[in-house]
Amino acid sequence: MDITDKLALAVGPDIEYAVINTATGKYLLAKSLIGGYVKEFGFEDLESALENVSETVKGSELAGIKYERLFDYYADETKFEVKNAWQVLVDSYVADNEGTGVVHQSPAYGEDDQKICEAAGIPVYVSVNERGEYVSVITDFVGMHVFEANKPITQKLKEMGRLVKQASYDHPYHTAIAARIH
Repeated sequence: MDITDKLALAVGPDIEYAVINTATGKYLLAKSLIGGYVKEFGFEDLESALENVSETVKGSELAGIKYERLFDYYADETKFEVKNAWQVLVDSYVADNEGTGVVHQSPAYGEDDQKICEAAGIPVYVSVNERGEYVSVITDFVGMHVFEANKPITQKLKEMGRLVKQASYDHPYHTAIAARIH
């Protein structure tokens, strides 16, 4: 569940995304997946959730939009070259068959992530050492093995009001975290 070094989001170019207004803020997710988050967003049923969609947009139209990052570990621009980070990128590998249809990008830990982040000028930063433990820049979890940190990271996201839904998927490290927008 390592999400401490996510430097961008990716959306599918042809997926229809919805901005949904909830009691805790506005979120962006694939419109086709709203039904899986009715309870988490505080609605009685899908119909009432859909009534709170303020706009829809194709993923291709979201390119370059800045978003509120989850963690500030790499936010210091005097230490890290992150001027292009925390923006929405568009790539056809993103699907809307599970999760939110929005994929966090970590250029150090995935071929697709690295490819599309590199194209956007987002650098690679490695947040774990050779033993799989967080390095000093990840101050809240420094020295913890990534697998041991799953529960503390989840707890921190809950405390921050940033965890929408926690679920297990067939592929590793997929957590549904909707993008909070302004």
